[in-house]
Amino acid sequence: MQRYDLFKKLADGDPLWVCVEDDWTAALARMKQFALETGSQYFIFDQSVQKVVATTSANGERPESTPPDPSRRVDGDDPKPIT
Repeated sequence: MQRYDLFKKLADGDPLWVCVEDDWTAALARMKQFALETGSQYFIFDQSVQKVVATTSANGERPESTPPDPSRRVDGDDPKPIT
């Protein structure tokens, strides 16, 4: 099972864990929602590859993302970034 941790980047640069999503599309949507509502920077950490796979800018603009490795995809995951 893939899991995507969402973090908020604090003013001092430290990460603050916010939530976890099991679905790529849901993780991107939640990250975008938080960024737009707060104007803060957020990022998604993919536990399966142990790296950051998506980030938002500090002002809640469109996320930049690297879709998960297709070989690790689970049915129903959508690796396309939100537009």
